[in-house]
Amino acid sequence: MEDYPSPSGAQRPKSKFSYKDLLQMSRYNVNSPLRVIAHIDLDAFYAQCEMVRLGVPEDQPLAVQQWDALIAVNYPARKYGITRMRNVAEAKRKCPNLLAVHVATWRVEDGQAVMGYHGDRGASIATNKVSLDHYRRESKKILSIFRSNCPKVEKASVDESFLDLSGMVFERLVKRHDEELGVIDGELVAPYGDTTEKLRLPEVAAVDWADSHLVDLDGGEDAEEDAIDWDDIAIGIAAEIVRDIRQQVRDKLGYTCSAGIARNKMLAKLGSGYKKPNQQTIVRNRAVAQFLSDMKFTSIRNLGGKLGSEVAAAFATERVSEVLSVPLETFKTKLGDETGTWLYKTIRGIDTTDVITRTEIKSMLSAKSFTPQITNFQQGEGWLKVFCADIISRVNEESEESEHANDDENSMMPGSQPTSLRRPKSMTLHHRHKRITKSRQAPIPLGRLFDEDLLLPIAKNLLKQIEQEGWCWPCNNLSLSVGGFDDVGRGTNHGIGGWLVRGDEAKMAKEASAKRLHEDSGAPEPAGRETKKQKVGIKTFFQKEAGAYERDDDERIFYSDEKDEFAFDEDTLYSDPLKDINIESNQPVESSPRAASTEKSTTPPTLRTNSSSRTRFFSKETTPNIGPVLPAKHTPQETTEMTFPCSRCNNKPIQLHQLDEHSDWHFAKDLLEEDRIRPNSAGAASASSDDGSKSAKVGEKQQQQPSSQPTSTPPVKRGRGRPPKYAIVQYGEQPLEKGQKKLAFGK
Repeated sequence: MEDYPSPSGAQRPKSKFSYKDLLQMSRYNVNSPLRVIAHIDLDAFYAQCEMVRLGVPEDQPLAVQQWDALIAVNYPARKYGITRMRNVAEAKRKCPNLLAVHVATWRVEDGQAVMGYHGDRGASIATNKVSLDHYRRESKKILSIFRSNCPKVEKASVDESFLDLSGMVFERLVKRHDEELGVIDGELVAPYGDTTEKLRLPEVAAVDWADSHLVDLDGGEDAEEDAIDWDDIAIGIAAEIVRDIRQQVRDKLGYTCSAGIARNKMLAKLGSGYKKPNQQTIVRNRAVAQFLSDMKFTSIRNLGGKLGSEVAAAFATERVSEVLSVPLETFKTKLGDETGTWLYKTIRGIDTTDVITRTEIKSMLSAKSFTPQITNFQQGEGWLKVFCADIISRVNEESEESEHANDDENSMMPGSQPTSLRRPKSMTLHHRHKRITKSRQAPIPLGRLFDEDLLLPIAKNLLKQIEQEGWCWPCNNLSLSVGGFDDVGRGTNHGIGGWLVRGDEAKMAKEASAKRLHEDSGAPEPAGRETKKQKVGIKTFFQKEAGAYERDDDERIFYSDEKDEFAFDEDTLYSDPLKDINIESNQPVESSPRAASTEKSTTPPTLRTNSSSRTRFFSKETTPNIGPVLPAKHTPQETTEMTFPCSRCNNKPIQLHQLDEHSDWHFAKDLLEEDRIRPNSAGAASASSDDGSKSAKVGEKQQQQPSSQPTSTPPVKRGRGRPPKYAIVQYGEQPLEKGQKKLAFGK
């Protein structure tokens, strides 16, 4: 029998962790009890960016201003009791030497969109739009440092990231404790190959916590005398790594950040805000219960919004300690099986959420709320120039930071854009008039330079579509988003000939493509080409027509993805409810879908139909005059329902959401009346003499039929359009079968 090595210190007590737990940690397994996650959060990030840009001393009170409100306050200014969302004048009364720096803004100068720092006097809410480009650029620099030190980084927002340090910690741990763990040639080997074998306790007297704050253990000070286990060793190594990363950010970029280190994302996030600024906190496994018991569960990740309020109402408390004794079945009964189980685990510190590496964004949005409102197309066109310039700038920035950029390929064509440029495939314009919100979407052509000459005409056309429908001006909010980013836009911008391959190269590409398709599908390769006929019919036609506007769900995705790119949360006390939303002076701030929760909603997406595109299939004679028909877009902010008088119902008021249904009712009623009064021989009256004699014979045969048979043709169910001129309902004696009620193409 092969002799497996036995770890040194065989007489030492057993650990509660096994070789399997260590191996799981090396593979970044979310179920490993030795897993180590860090959450790094920049301290007062926007304020720090301005301090570094201006080179002001660290003890200088500084706040970032947007119009007449503060959106970020550094820690020296907070000592004077200044908080975000305060008025600038009020803040300066509290701290006379406060330096208030206005954010950069976009505005149109000489017909061109220009971005820069215009100061609080030059930045007018009526003519300027906030630009956060400087903060995004600095965020990318910080993120690049994180990624250079850790292979698994998730960007949570513009100023915070999660780092899964498990694999890195495993490498250092087995190198430092190779003899204790039985490492052979750099590989961890379990005794007799049994990975369920428990580890021996480490032979260490203390752990270097790397100048970190330690959360008190569950057992108090006496618990500190307990033996050190491998989870303590692992989290101590992680603390060293995080300290080094934070120091790199400080030395290279001049920014301070705070961090939390724990076994999962939820605990790490809570830990990063435990001690600020410029500090890090460790939440050991033995300290989880003590750490959470003193908290309100509304401060836990994903419990700060509507769900947290529902839980607080269900259990009449917000404290974790008061719901720990509640059994699992009670949680399920009050909150449902899935939510109840999740909450039961969460308040006990159990979270298996993975750290998802997000390297590329999915959408971009540029928006503006107008004070005062804009009143014509020319004003809207000016803002579209700003939106396009903003989006183009950000798309180009994304290309610059791409890790896979190839300068050699990019040099093939003069004037071409970077090979790493990821192009959006669609553009959506969102328009708000009073409480009516409309959206229109269009594709973005490929093969051209991604610049204003490409985007602006598309955006103007979308705005023109909305204007032509009416109910457009004045406009109080306008936004432009692009989405569908993928690799189709990578490479230089050349004509279609550049995409063509010939000869052997084309043959090889075709074979490789077929092989890839076969492998992806997992199905046997077909023997020959098979053509599948598409289903056609009036239903398919209507579905395609409606689908052009049923983008509510996609638009929601655009906004939610945008939150991941922009949102920030400095700490619980100074959390920013507006994030990147434009702050309007002297009026309440409107909520934006972009700042909504990133939780996946179980509510099915609301489909939007366009009334104008649908009612055009009705004839003018049968469509009631009910005034302008508005798109029935789902607008959750709408509280009052508009009504329109129906001219065919004695001006009876019809609610906005019932307009389509009411029009259809009139149309169906007219069809029924028309079929009832129309004689069977109506189509024969204008026919030729030969056709007339034939129809007469048919009439004679119909008269000879038993009286029990109906003499008139029953109405036929049709689609939404007016019945075609040559629609066949009955031919001769025999009525057509159900599947034969189609157009008489032979007429």
